[in-house]
Amino acid sequence: MIREPNYTQIPNEFLDNIMPTLSGAENVVFLVIMRKTFGWHKKKDKISYSQIREGSGISSNTTIQTALKKLQEKGLIFIVKEKKGITYEVNITETVNEENEDLYKNCKDTFTETVNIKDKTFTESVNTKESNINKLSKEIYEEIEKAYESCFFEVKPSGKLFIDYPRIRKRIKELLERITKDEIISVIQNAKSDDWIKDNGFQFSTILSDFQVSKLLNGKNSKGTPIPKQSLKDAPKCPKCGSVLSSLFCENCMIQFNGKLEEI
Repeated sequence: MIREPNYTQIPNEFLDNIMPTLSGAENVVFLVIMRKTFGWHKKKDKISYSQIREGSGISSNTTIQTALKKLQEKGLIFIVKEKKGITYEVNITETVNEENEDLYKNCKDTFTETVNIKDKTFTESVNTKESNINKLSKEIYEEIEKAYESCFFEVKPSGKLFIDYPRIRKRIKELLERITKDEIISVIQNAKSDDWIKDNGFQFSTILSDFQVSKLLNGKNSKGTPIPKQSLKDAPKCPKCGSVLSSLFCENCMIQFNGKLEEI
């Protein structure tokens, strides 16, 4: 028995098509994120593990961590590290064409390509020169992304490919300030021979981390300049998996730590 309800919008697409494809933990954690965002008319929200534990009834951080990682891999949420914590956002997408109208209807057997609404919108340029620059940038992004897609299916022929385009394109832009497009593609190609990367899902964000880029290019770019902003020797490591942390965030475990390497 419950009191007369207030309401949180839960998309019918989730109830009809997505929910049956998720595990129990994934469903409950996803509902908590929708409650914290849609329920408060927010696009995204900073949500702690303690809030997820309280809202989901799941006491194990490992179970929550696994559910979050799966939701991100399936392209359902964005997880963004910020200085004051980690924010979560539901990935609102539109399908590319009518044949792909239902994103999750055939998700077990067929990869369905989707395009995030934000990815289809580019800032209008005030003149032709700026327009050409934007077009060139888009082509560079797409060439790098296609290289990753090709490598992904070589490593995981039956895998399900999901790319967090806003996050990845932001990362590519950062790397292009230090290395070339061809070097980024070379990093992706070299990652196919890295057993650790393959065993951990061959994730795009992992491959493009400072640590992996440095390792896969032998620590220097074409000009001989060291790649990482932080010395790998001095960089803090995740107390759970041992990966080098970027801004005290573990891209493998998807956990934010404080200065004492305590989980936030």
